Amino acid sequence: MKKTVKLIITFTLAFILIGGIIFSKYLNRTKFPTNDQVGNSSGNLYNKGLFCERDGTVFFSNPNDAFSLYSMDSNGTNIKKLSSDQVAYLNADDHYIFYTRSNSSVKSDFAFLHIQNYSLCRLQKNGKKEFILDSNPCLYSTQYEGEIYYIHYDKETASTLYKISINGKNKKQVSKSPILPISKSKQILYYAGTESDHFLHFINTKTNTTGIAYKGNCYNPIVENNTVYFMDVDQNYALAKVDLSTGVKTIISNERLDCFNLYGNTIYYQYSSQTTPALFRIQTDGTKKEKIADGNYTNINITSRYVYFYDFKSPKVCFYTPTNGPVQVQLFNPVSLKK
Repeated sequence: MKKTVKLIITFTLAFILIGGIIFSKYLNRTKFPTNDQVGNSSGNLYNKGLFCERDGTVFFSNPNDAFSLYSMDSNGTNIKKLSSDQVAYLNADDHYIFYTRSNSSVKSDFAFLHIQNYSLCRLQKNGKKEFILDSNPCLYSTQYEGEIYYIHYDKETASTLYKISINGKNKKQVSKSPILPISKSKQILYYAGTESDHFLHFINTKTNTTGIAYKGNCYNPIVENNTVYFMDVDQNYALAKVDLSTGVKTIISNERLDCFNLYGNTIYYQYSSQTTPALFRIQTDGTKKEKIADGNYTNINITSRYVYFYDFKSPKVCFYTPTNGPVQVQLFNPVSLKK
């Protein structure tokens, strides 16, 4: 009888232990997106990816708290601190936030070449269970479906294009060049060439084939509805677009640009001028040009409600204006919270 009781207890404990291990693995398994999700807009990622919106929640790098990771509702309320990491190149899917972190005071985008404190990270959307995908210095991450493409740096190969699964597996070098396949359309990732040309190239993520979509000198190309918007290197960085079906190019604005972003049928851009620099918005057909603010601004990020932009000389000073309706520029001044 006693042996029977001992056997029952032993089997029960074993069952609980095995069940606990299985349940733990279930809780900690990586949840993959169920559709062709992209982690952030192309325009935001070209502008350092400091804001990212998913399902009504905006994840952002808080300039009032050393650029730590925060979240808020799309109208700017319900602000929460998710991580003390200094973050950029934010991406999000149904379950996670992805970002590059740089827990230092270095301001230059490419200071990571000398300081080994950058990495590619994944975090649950509630701010829990940080997971390092790549511990090497990383920049310009873009999440597409269950993979992340990013610039990876190491001493042997310097800066090259890598991709990795969101579960941290299958890390591989995609290109020996530091290309930026940020612009996405269906299963195609677009990028400007960096070696022999600045043409619009593409990678098919399903077949891993590559090619050239447009033979013109593009800078920061954004592809939307079979049209590519870009800064035209041949036209002194004027704002241009090309219909990829016909190859016809149209100059939207002859002004020289420093940066731009696209939201629907509206383009926001920084006019580069020694005397009268300003932030403007214009329709994609070249109409309704409107000044937003005088001065030099950078890192134009857009959500469904607001356009955020940073003072060029004071990178911690951020302003915003509504994406729809009249221009109303206000200082973005979020609270700083403890984690």
